[in-house]
Amino acid sequence: GDETGENGRVWRVYRDRATANDEVIIGSWNGTLDVLLIFAGLFSAVATAFLVEAQQLGPDQTKYLTAAFIAVHLNQSIQDSKFNPNAYVAPVSIRWATGLWLASLVIALMVALLAILAKQWLAEYGSRKRGAAASDRDWAMRHVKLYQGIRTWKVHAFIGALPIALHASLFLFLGGLVNYFWSINIAMAVFTLATTGAGFIIYVVAIVAPIRWPECPTGTPSLTRFLG
Repeated sequence: GDETGENGRVWRVYRDRATANDEVIIGSWNGTLDVLLIFAGLFSAVATAFLVEAQQLGPDQTKYLTAAFIAVHLNQSIQDSKFNPNAYVAPVSIRWATGLWLASLVIALMVALLAILAKQWLAEYGSRKRGAAASDRDWAMRHVKLYQGIRTWKVHAFIGALPIALHASLFLFLGGLVNYFWSINIAMAVFTLATTGAGFIIYVVAIVAPIRWPECPTGTPSLTRFLG
């Protein structure tokens, strides 16, 4: 009777093991989210810098002002599209680069936002778990419900999907980089494309291999959580 009573040994053992298990799992999730927040912050700054640079690729305003001054001096019209900055249209490759960088930046910012939310969820879980309980049995029953809620609402899959989204953001940025160089330096564009393509192939193989061969060492906690 004492073994399974309100404060029986079985409930104390469960509490100790559940607490240790939570420390490992929640600690791992928090560690992943911390890394994501740092990387997303740095990456967003880089993407923003490239977007600003792309916006500065318009016509040279100094040349336009010089042409306008000469035209006025000669009593001529300055509506010629050669001198009118409003008539400037960026190359298609630059427009694609800007679009890909913008999409990349939006995804990175959303990952950062969702990572912050996930950390708040985990903090709330820990707070509710540590709340006072009338007995060890009540604590165990509450913990079962809280942990089951995490599994039911797929928090593990949600956290596992965030790194994948950030990886997609990175590849979008690299795609934009290829387009950016395409109108400036073909050699750099080809090099960036080849490097990105090789990295993407390795990335896909590393993700798919553990699904086909569970013993493959290229599995990651994020993939396990996402598939779990």
